[in-house]
Amino acid sequence: MKMKKILKEWKRFVLTEGMTLQDQQLGAPDGWFSEWNEALGNIDYHPSWREKLKNEYSGFIDSLMEMINDPNTEKEDKKEYQRLVGTINSGFAFYSNDPEMQGLTPPFEDIVRMKLDIYFNSQNISQENKDFFAGNYERVMNYGLETMAPNRQTHGPRSSFTGNTAFYGSMDDWYMFGDGFMETRRIMDDYFSSMDRPDPTDPPSMEEPPESEETSRKLQDKADFLNDFFSKYY
Repeated sequence: MKMKKILKEWKRFVLTEGMTLQDQQLGAPDGWFSEWNEALGNIDYHPSWREKLKNEYSGFIDSLMEMINDPNTEKEDKKEYQRLVGTINSGFAFYSNDPEMQGLTPPFEDIVRMKLDIYFNSQNISQENKDFFAGNYERVMNYGLETMAPNRQTHGPRSSFTGNTAFYGSMDDWYMFGDGFMETRRIMDDYFSSMDRPDPTDPPSMEEPPESEETSRKLQDKADFLNDFFSKYY
């Protein structure tokens, strides 16, 4: 039990550090990646998605619920249908192990475009952060492709996916930035082609900057954290 607790705490620390690191490596504003990932992930709260589900896909969801509640449905099939209902309601890009199911949900391109619209129309996201994505999305997506890694998400509909996703496996929408990554990129290319985009920012320098007092303090804080962390268990 002690080792499981250690690994759980360490995974939480690494994931948090990884998101911070990605802001730095992309040259993005502080907190940009976490906010961007959240906006392009679960959209079950958003009125436009709820309206689309109600008007266009309520019948399909109802049929899945009927199969879930049918006592004759096989256990594994029921598990898959339950996962699909959670995935669809959450607004994740559709992913199913059953090829016959893949054409029955909102088209992939519709979901990606809706998420982009939600991001750029959100009043809760700063113009600075929107401008960074619009001006640098090529760099962002190239970086995502270079950092594909096993999915780190452990809760909700995405927890069942064990394949690779971009940005060190940290993306909420595991299909949009996993198996569907290149299609997502194509849709983004088309989406941004009609947008009046800001100029890209300069990528971060690869040279090591002189260590400032603030940098030294942050490094010392991290070192102290690690020392305290391991002293709890050893």
